[in-house]
Amino acid sequence: MRTILPTSVPSHLLSGWAIVACSDSRATHRRRSTCYAQSNASSDELHLADLVPDIKISLGYRYEKDKFSVAGLTPQKSDLVAPPRIQECPAQTEAELAGVHEMMSSLPGEAKGFTLAVEVRVLRTHVVDKLRLRGHENRIDPDAWRPMIMNFQHLCGLKAGKQEVSALASIEEELYRLPAVHPGH
Repeated sequence: MRTILPTSVPSHLLSGWAIVACSDSRATHRRRSTCYAQSNASSDELHLADLVPDIKISLGYRYEKDKFSVAGLTPQKSDLVAPPRIQECPAQTEAELAGVHEMMSSLPGEAKGFTLAVEVRVLRTHVVDKLRLRGHENRIDPDAWRPMIMNFQHLCGLKAGKQEVSALASIEEELYRLPAVHPGH
């Protein structure tokens, strides 16, 4: 794995998503299923983010102190941030928290602030050589990378059909609906 600095983009690049590439084969999906975008903010910020709201507990979410062990993944020391990277992920980013923005703040009642947008500043990217486009230092070969993506609660790869069964897809979508908002009340 080679480490690259974001030389082809401004250093103030802000990104809401980390590179996610944690399922390069179906056989290892179960072990890697929790290898989604890991926020590499400071340890204190991660601790606060680990609290699970009651609504999420009712949907089957839970707090896991040792996420690496539960997922069967290997922590790898980061260069610039405190939280470790995930060794099994062929593409990784190190980032710092740039901002948290409340969305739908004009809605009344329980709906106000129900959704947050998290903004991060990418500090460093790590990509395995086999994913790099030949002859280009800072490009990914789209034919070499087959990331898993979530498409309407289903885990899909860049092929026809679903890649694996998603636990999220088993949760009734209506449970995610915002509380009813009635203008003027």
